[in-house]
Amino acid sequence: MAFGGSAYVVWVLVERRLVRPLDDVTRALEKLSDGDLTVDVDVDSTPDLHQLARAFRVFRDEFGRRRRLELEQAATNAELRRHRHDLQQLVHEQTALLEAANQKLQVEAEEHSAARTLRQ
Repeated sequence: MAFGGSAYVVWVLVERRLVRPLDDVTRALEKLSDGDLTVDVDVDSTPDLHQLARAFRVFRDEFGRRRRLELEQAATNAELRRHRHDLQQLVHEQTALLEAANQKLQVEAEEHSAARTLRQ
């Protein structure tokens, strides 16, 4: 009977100081994997679990920072695509204007050349 009671006490201590905190960390990781960056773990039962909780927070914060950077990068890429399109359009318009001016100059040069030929 004493052994059973001792085993029960050990189990309760292990369950409260190890199993429950690990379950909390597991649930927090599941929420984090679903994208919930507000999730936190509060584990102070053992130094190792406290260190695990601290590592979780660092991971969560870095995950959030990376997500923000990816969103900023996507926005920057979209803006760069818009600028590229605008620049291509501007180049196309300016090329058309230059081609028209060049054609006009060619006509004028031909007319000038023809006029010189007639004067001679």
